[in-house]
Amino acid sequence: MTAVVLFPGQGVQRPGMGAAELAAFPALAAEASAVLGYDVAELCRGADGRLSQTRHAQPAVYVVNALAHRMSGRVADIALGHSLGEYNALEAAGALTFSDGLALVAERARITATADGAMTAIQGLSEDEIRAIVSAHGLDVELANRNTPTQTVLAGSALDVATAERALLAAGALDVRRLRIEGAFHCRRMAPAAAAFAPVVAATPFGTPRISVVANRSARPYEGPEIPGSLVAHLTEPVRWHESISWVLANRADVRFHQPGESQVLMRMLRQITGPIR
Repeated sequence: MTAVVLFPGQGVQRPGMGAAELAAFPALAAEASAVLGYDVAELCRGADGRLSQTRHAQPAVYVVNALAHRMSGRVADIALGHSLGEYNALEAAGALTFSDGLALVAERARITATADGAMTAIQGLSEDEIRAIVSAHGLDVELANRNTPTQTVLAGSALDVATAERALLAAGALDVRRLRIEGAFHCRRMAPAAAAFAPVVAATPFGTPRISVVANRSARPYEGPEIPGSLVAHLTEPVRWHESISWVLANRADVRFHQPGESQVLMRMLRQITGPIR
């Protein structure tokens, strides 16, 4: 059997997240608070609204993902993370320590929090159909997340994303849903943030992954030396999730997927890629 762990990214945050996980690992919760400079448990309770902000949502998701994986007690052969979740996949594989990964995520969150733009998920149209409609309307939006055969996320300016949403609904999209994310990730609009993030990544120590980590931008397992450069480029290049899952299924036998924690958004995506959950 090939055990595959899946980590979600920004957008799964909610008030009250991670209460059981933080209580189960008080030493790691304290370590996270020391890295961040504020109480991570208080942040995750969500009473002050900070979870809706990129600079706080990303560290919260990273911490809860990491602790949920530990709580599950499962040993993985392969790790994948969707967007921000890729940092959890690298941490689970031993390429990053918990604290180094959190410090890196906190800086990523701080830098990208200043970026503008929007993202929206389109259900029911193929990538080719979406591209044709976007091109016909002359919109400056990009395919940011290639999630499943029928779900694609667009990123761009808020104005062009709103125009694209109306055009795609008119063209027969089954669902169009704006993401709870500040900024336009995984597209050219993140180029200034990527440039600012590069020296932070360069100063971070990375180890060799103990298990395979399938990278979003290549849909192939990481090779150790490429990790830093890939994480910088990750901000401006699309998440190739459908291809990543397909690579695992094509290259490993008897695959079993698991998403730790309460959110099961990635397991729901699997139904659109593989049919019944494996």
